[in-house]
Amino acid sequence: MHFAADCDEVHMTTRLSRDKMRFLPFNRGSHPGAVRCGAANPKHPSGYRSGYFWGEVLQRARFLNIVGSLIFVENRNEKVYDSNGVARNVKRETVVFPRYHQLDAVARLVYAARSDGAGHNYLVQHSAGSGKTNSISWLSHRLASLHTASDDKVFDCVVVITDRRLLDRQLREAIYQIEYAQGVVKAIDTDSQQLAQALADGTMIVITTLQKFSFVMRRLLSMASAEVDSPSAAEARQAEQWRHQIAGRRYAVIVDEAHWSQRGESAREMKAVLGSGSQAARADALDTEDAGYWEDSLNAMVESRGAQPNLSFFAFTATPKAKTIELFGRVGASGKPEPFNVYSMRQAIEDWFILYVLSNEIDCDSYFRLEKQAEKDKDFPTRRTARALTKFITLHEYNLAQKTEVTIEHFRNQVKHRSASRPTR
Repeated sequence: MHFAADCDEVHMTTRLSRDKMRFLPFNRGSHPGAVRCGAANPKHPSGYRSGYFWGEVLQRARFLNIVGSLIFVENRNEKVYDSNGVARNVKRETVVFPRYHQLDAVARLVYAARSDGAGHNYLVQHSAGSGKTNSISWLSHRLASLHTASDDKVFDCVVVITDRRLLDRQLREAIYQIEYAQGVVKAIDTDSQQLAQALADGTMIVITTLQKFSFVMRRLLSMASAEVDSPSAAEARQAEQWRHQIAGRRYAVIVDEAHWSQRGESAREMKAVLGSGSQAARADALDTEDAGYWEDSLNAMVESRGAQPNLSFFAFTATPKAKTIELFGRVGASGKPEPFNVYSMRQAIEDWFILYVLSNEIDCDSYFRLEKQAEKDKDFPTRRTARALTKFITLHEYNLAQKTEVTIEHFRNQVKHRSASRPTR
């Protein structure tokens, strides 16, 4: 590791490579924990804005913990082009060291989970460009081995859920590379029985997609209740045994923001099966009418049923809704609920991890008119109807064709000649 520090800022790199070298910011942010937080650092009691670096990060116990638990070597394949435009795959190794907000978020979440125990929720508001994949990977390993002061395990199993195959693969690779040991991490890549066994046995970290998880939960419930698929007596006994084992364990469920767009059925099934509440409560969770998107349904469940004593949610999102902050946030100095940890979009932009797209925004307004056939129609709730109509208009073939034409013509006439040439195949 190489650090470059002055009295105000700290930057880091894991590789010295002359003109290809890039130092990444290792700063706390101008207003740590605030949505308006920008780059750089606030004032420090030492008199130097970078005083946190040697006063906190470089302390012996803290830095040894970073070296032993967080640094890992990332292996990835990159496609490169030679002078003739021929592509070939090159394997590259990169030492990964956490940025300050990742280090801070993982440390705070681990400390809170150890102090609070199971049954609590944590909202992590990290912008795009924050490195959530690595943050989730580090957090999953720390929670899987977390013990209380009396040496009792806080969580029996950590479930990492994603709904995109690409992210699922990225998470698997990142989690495996941090610390791979036989039986510690299990990626669900075959069938429902594999996931059910992983949730019930001693597997410490389970990585799965929301679709697989949803399918398994429906299968377990139907087999245990013998309502669907006419399970055999042996299957019913096995499913009931799994259900009791699952409900008797403590779970940390890490959810990425990609799932906010999912419908509520999968979310209700997840909490209904992993939760240790009554059978009636689980049935109520499954029978609740779909109120909209995943986030709305999750909020409704938490509000109506309260926290589950054996289930903690660690939700990562860049843009939480007000209701999500209300239910999952912690009361801050303002007296209002706030996210547990924040890495703002403003800081990500000023740190040059994402671009400020609005700086070159071109407005393109859409106009439409709907004919109303009835003043009041109880069969069509206003909110859901407006959402459905807007979706229909936005995704209509004609509308998409018009937007595509405008975008392509603008690129051909205004942007293409400004782009640096590169070989394509």
